[in-house]
Amino acid sequence: AFLPLSAEQLSHFCTRVVEARGCILRESEGCPDRARSFLEATMEGLKVAYEDLCKTHHLQKNAVYLRTAQCIRQNPATHCMYLYINQLDSIVGSNATAKMQMACCNMQFYSLCARASITKTCGEAAADQVMDLINGMAQAPILASCGNNIPGSDKCRNAPYIAADKVMVPKGTVLSRQLKIILEES
Repeated sequence: AFLPLSAEQLSHFCTRVVEARGCILRESEGCPDRARSFLEATMEGLKVAYEDLCKTHHLQKNAVYLRTAQCIRQNPATHCMYLYINQLDSIVGSNATAKMQMACCNMQFYSLCARASITKTCGEAAADQVMDLINGMAQAPILASCGNNIPGSDKCRNAPYIAADKVMVPKGTVLSRQLKIILEES
């Protein structure tokens, strides 16, 4: 994954994000409405995630990002995603409908695991930065794909949750208690 590490790389990245967004939206004009609406939601999420960071007048936010980017790049929370995917595969197998429901109902799993991992290795400012990006990129496509299958909704009340003991977060922390509540809630 590309993570800009300097002001020049960030500027280049921001230019490319704008170009890619426009290109994808233009090229998807002939796609079916459902596919196009998903692409539009995904591109809107990308725009929201990087909009503030890419504005030149947000120099303070850019400085915080650039200070934390190197650590984040060296300590990615990919184990959280692998753990999540493996748990989904083991619990729901190949049933696509059940897998989608579980993925949507447990969408906070990856975010909380990533936050704990980045906080431990890179600090709170880095974790905040990662969460802003994850939440910005994920929100629109998740809402477009998940419908009513979101954490706390009626549809998710009886959905199976990933076991909290599979998540690597510091025990006794507020985060570990929040994660346990989210993952065991029924």
